[in-house]
Amino acid sequence: MGLIGESPVRDSTAVVLIDMQHIFFQELSWETQQTLLAAQTKLIIECAKYDIPLAVIQYSGFGSTIFQLQQLIRNVPRSEYYAKTSMNGFSGGWLEGFLDKHRVSTVLFAGIFASQCVFETANATPKKYHIGTSEVLIADHRFDQCMRETREWFADHGSFYPDYVSPRTLKAPPKDQDL
Repeated sequence: MGLIGESPVRDSTAVVLIDMQHIFFQELSWETQQTLLAAQTKLIIECAKYDIPLAVIQYSGFGSTIFQLQQLIRNVPRSEYYAKTSMNGFSGGWLEGFLDKHRVSTVLFAGIFASQCVFETANATPKKYHIGTSEVLIADHRFDQCMRETREWFADHGSFYPDYVSPRTLKAPPKDQDL
């Protein structure tokens, strides 16, 4: 089953933005920062325009989401901020509550670090949700090895795309597609 296309259930997909805080963002190379910021800007604008639920997860004690994204998040009608105290964004119970409240069936992950908090949260996602991400929506300070492992893990457990993918048109790849 794909994520969401021209479905009458417009809110069956939600975006989960993880740890886009300055202290973590500054650990990325300038080029990675620019790529990530451009893709996430586009993603958040789509969330605002099409009323797609957005859960913003921040690691407690490490500051706020970067200013550039905060300005855009203000325009998303169904956005909520959550603080977490471990790498797993599902550990507090509130994320699953947010997804259920908005009748979500698919979760699109964005954020940093791919090998840590993004992975831990995706891995803890209850099986009732389809999960997906894109190489330009997540990043890691150990880029090559981590992205290869992340690509393989998402391909095995959900959907992984090498380029930007819209939360409105994201579809699960055919089983024989080589990622």
